[in-house]
Amino acid sequence: MVKMVQRFFALVGLFVTVATSGLADDAALCADSDLAAADRIPACERALSGAADQAAALTALGRAQLDADLSDLAVATFTQALGQDGDRAYILGRRSVAYVKLGQLEEAKADLEDAIALSPEWVWGTYRLGWVLNQLGNHAEAIETLERGTQLDRDYFWSWWELATANDRINNRQGAALAYHEAARIRPFRLDIHNLAHSRADIAGMAELAAYHARISYVLNPNQLGLRDWLLNYLGERASPDLPPLAYRSPDPDQVIRYFSVLAPVDQRDDVTKSIEDIIVFFGGQVYPLPESAAVQRISFGPTDDNRLLPELTTEVSQANRPARTDPMYLYRGLFSFEFQPLGPGTPVIVPQFEDGNIQSVWPLAAGGTFSGGGNLVIVCAESSGLPAVLMGCRPDLEVSQIGTFNYEITVSTETIHVPMGIFDTFRLDLIYEAAPTIMGKTRPFSYSASYWVAPELDTWVQRIVTVDDRYVFHQALEFVTDD
Repeated sequence: MVKMVQRFFALVGLFVTVATSGLADDAALCADSDLAAADRIPACERALSGAADQAAALTALGRAQLDADLSDLAVATFTQALGQDGDRAYILGRRSVAYVKLGQLEEAKADLEDAIALSPEWVWGTYRLGWVLNQLGNHAEAIETLERGTQLDRDYFWSWWELATANDRINNRQGAALAYHEAARIRPFRLDIHNLAHSRADIAGMAELAAYHARISYVLNPNQLGLRDWLLNYLGERASPDLPPLAYRSPDPDQVIRYFSVLAPVDQRDDVTKSIEDIIVFFGGQVYPLPESAAVQRISFGPTDDNRLLPELTTEVSQANRPARTDPMYLYRGLFSFEFQPLGPGTPVIVPQFEDGNIQSVWPLAAGGTFSGGGNLVIVCAESSGLPAVLMGCRPDLEVSQIGTFNYEITVSTETIHVPMGIFDTFRLDLIYEAAPTIMGKTRPFSYSASYWVAPELDTWVQRIVTVDDRYVFHQALEFVTDD
């Protein structure tokens, strides 16, 4: 008899364990967003039958029904969930989505107002109420609601996007332009947003803001010939500026500038005539190279030292797995990167020893200046180690290992250019650099060219193009970084 009782309780325990395990599995399936909604619903229903938290289980079932476009069932389920002790604001928000799908906008509006009353800091709820008000045609009320949402979270994209839409619907182009501008700040690689911001700012007479977005959009897609023509008209014809010689000065150590950068194939636009260009673009061709990646980067100018203008570069956001890169070193006034690593990151760095000319003789900058020189390529053995250093000629008795030669040429001119930050009278420095390192008996030519546009009032560049092999990196100044 005792053994029978023991077997009975063992079976009961096994049943409870299996049942509990089954409920857990069903709850997991119910919450699996990668699973088709129609397959989640049965799991949600099974999980509901034994769930300790009925409000959470009903909410999960309602979400699955909503994802399966069973909006009428979802409304009923969310309504039942509201009778339980759950997150009322969230449940009201989900039910409002179901009401929208059923075309019942007034009911959705009421749910969102109740949700915000319960959770005034809920950014999504505030945005969604603004969206519903827009759909109802209550644009002034939508704008007020959405502006409150942007104050709750300045980096929530959809609040700015819907705010721009609401302003557009009442023909407030200035308000729309400013909202699109903020949306583009959050998603800087969206061509459509930059084009909308440009268009609205242009209509509103906000020429500088229109130019800001036109410039970024044109860099992202240089096939936009209409945008190019607008920019040329905005800049106008300007003679080369007459600038006094610019002596080298370190930038303000507190100066931080954000740059927009792209990595693209080498630009061949100068090889295509205007007539062919227009025909190709008209039929949908690609005359100009489109970027492979783009990034927003910031450069901090402090602390500085005598040789570096770029002590720190950080990437804020990138549209690709790797940011748009520049050359890795920032020696020689932060402009010319004569150092490189032919064997890859972490290997010995090749540095120049000038024999003919000196790169710093470029300063002070003056239009018409031409400088050239060359020397030996070496690696400093004391700063190098491991097999790569041995392969590059280092031995215990050597301070440096000479592995080749280099030469360079720099020309200085002046030019007025436009970047998103504004119009600048600049010194333009064009560099051609050719190096021929020899490693293990094999000479591997290395060359690049670069152009820098240096703004005297900033003591640094506002635009640059660095070309290596069949790729170029293009940086242009967006704005100063502020603390707000």
